[in-house]
Amino acid sequence: MRLGLGLILMLVGGGVMLVGIVMALLQLGSLYQGAINDPLGQPLGTEDAVRFGMLHWVGIGAVGILPFLIGVVMFKGALVRIARRRRMRR
Repeated sequence: MRLGLGLILMLVGGGVMLVGIVMALLQLGSLYQGAINDPLGQPLGTEDAVRFGMLHWVGIGAVGILPFLIGVVMFKGALVRIARRRRMRR
């Protein structure tokens, strides 16, 4: 039970963190892509909009840290418990 729940929490937390990181980097990439395509054509305030967009996605990614860490602890604990049981049987 704990092994499966730990694995699910790790996957969900890791997925949320990965989405947050990728989307924040895409925001940054769009800023640089616009600067490469038309360096003088950037509207005023574009950097601020990208900064707030990146912070938004980093915040969403940070939400995934807690379930990921809880999942790691539960998963490792379940693996240790399984190893102890197997050792006791021998």
